[in-house]
Amino acid sequence: MRAAVLRGGSVEARTVDDPVPGPGQLLVRSLACGICASDLHFMDHPEAGADDDSGMSTYDQDVDIVMGHEYCAEVVDYGPGTERRIPVGTRVSSLPVLATPGGRRIIGQNPESPGGFGELFLLTEAITRVVVSDLPSEIVCRRRDLGGLVDRVPRPTLRE
Repeated sequence: MRAAVLRGGSVEARTVDDPVPGPGQLLVRSLACGICASDLHFMDHPEAGADDDSGMSTYDQDVDIVMGHEYCAEVVDYGPGTERRIPVGTRVSSLPVLATPGGRRIIGQNPESPGGFGELFLLTEAITRVVVSDLPSEIVCRRRDLGGLVDRVPRPTLRE
């Protein structure tokens, strides 16, 4: 897949391996992904991730990290042990945390949890939510900046 990859302190467009969903995970296609101030901070101050002893956010300048944690995506496939409650093709979003066998990882700030700056990435099914709004994906991906209203408020219909 194509992705904007952070490595060695710079971001470059590259071809990387497609992520493979593990237990309880969904494979999703990125429809839109916003650039957050924390993305810029992570890129400009990688030592913050290198010094994170929780393991949720890690940085190794010799390893590719696909950033992007403010996203709108569509379900493509399911990992083992999923409930498959969200149909393939459905628009979704979630908190930017991926449950892995090694623990929780921040999506887009760990090599194990690629983010929305790639064509494909992984979500934890249990915390993934269907986007019920008909707002464009480019707006939905900024939902946290909008106080979560995008998921709850339908788009108004204008009448003449």
